[in-house]
Amino acid sequence: MDSLRFSRGEYWLLEAVATYRLGISDLFRIDIGEYFNKPGHGLKRREVKTALLSLKERHLIEFLAHGSPSEPISSLDAFSAQATACYGLTPEGGKQWEAFAAPNWDAYFDFSSSLDDAAERIEICGQNEELLNRYYNGLHFEKIFPIQDTVQWTISEPWQATYWKELQRGFWVKFDALRKGHFSWDSMPLNYYWLTRPRWYRWG
Repeated sequence: MDSLRFSRGEYWLLEAVATYRLGISDLFRIDIGEYFNKPGHGLKRREVKTALLSLKERHLIEFLAHGSPSEPISSLDAFSAQATACYGLTPEGGKQWEAFAAPNWDAYFDFSSSLDDAAERIEICGQNEELLNRYYNGLHFEKIFPIQDTVQWTISEPWQATYWKELQRGFWVKFDALRKGHFSWDSMPLNYYWLTRPRWYRWG
């Protein structure tokens, strides 16, 4: 299997963009372990560049102008302007990552939020409608309280689960919410904790 040719560092770089594209400059952060909340890639600066170029040459990743994902840029441009360049998986890179990581898309959720005046706008989407309902109904454990007359449930067919992965169907719930009080991980039921932070792929 081609994916077994990945070095540890190469796999780290692929996994880092499994759900969202990433700025190349973030790979050189001094606090990389804290920033990503996991052990860093363990590569020196020149090794990061070598690994990225190797993945690019194998058509597993592409370099893009930051903020303009439709604009591919050359390898040279990506490293001459790190602050404005990002990288992400190609369709082939996504396929290779899936073959190695064996993701369970049924357990995957996408959670996004933005502030709008006094309320917070939240969107949660996933492939499994039952799990999405359980996620939504337990938001009070995180001290998130939806404003009921803003709640909208929709279905997407197909569903663009990530920038590179399309699934047959996805369920969405969108709403304005207020956060009240301070929640504690210790007071959250364990079954809800694992629902909101699932181990949805094998290698991470």
